[in-house]
Amino acid sequence: MALQRTNMDRQKRIGRFFDLKTIIQLLAVLTLVAAYFIGFSLGEKNELVYLQKHYPQGTSFKKVSTNPLLFEVFPSSKNTYHHYVAIEKTHGYGGPVTVGTEVDASGVVQRVLLIDHKETPAFIKKIQEHQFFEQFIGKKVSAPL
Repeated sequence: MALQRTNMDRQKRIGRFFDLKTIIQLLAVLTLVAAYFIGFSLGEKNELVYLQKHYPQGTSFKKVSTNPLLFEVFPSSKNTYHHYVAIEKTHGYGGPVTVGTEVDASGVVQRVLLIDHKETPAFIKKIQEHQFFEQFIGKKVSAPL
C-alpha cells in the first residue's frame, strides 16, 4: 500500500513537471533566448550591409572595435586617406535608432548617416528638413557638442 502511494506521488510530481503549460513556457523562454543571440550576431552584419550600400563599389571595411562598433573604411580608389565609421544605437521617441558617424583620420566628422530607425516618417522628415545631422560635420570628435 505504501509502495503504491509512493509511486502515485512520483507520477503526480512528474505529471506536474511535464504538463502542457510548463512545456509551453519552457519553449517560449528558449525561443526568446535563441532570438536574442541570433539578433545580436546579425546586428553587426546588418550595419555592414548598409555601409556597403552607401559607399562606392570596391570600398572595403575592417572592424576595429565592437564597443563602439567601429569600422575602418578603405576607399576603392588609390587615395591614401582613411576614414572611420562609428555606429551607435539609441532609443528615440518611436523606438530604436542606429546612427553612423564618419570621421577622418584627424578626428573631424565628415558625415552622419541615419542607418536604421523605427521613428515616424514625419519626425524623420523634420530632422532631415532642419538638417539636424549637418550641424556636426566639420567638428572634431573631441569637441563638446
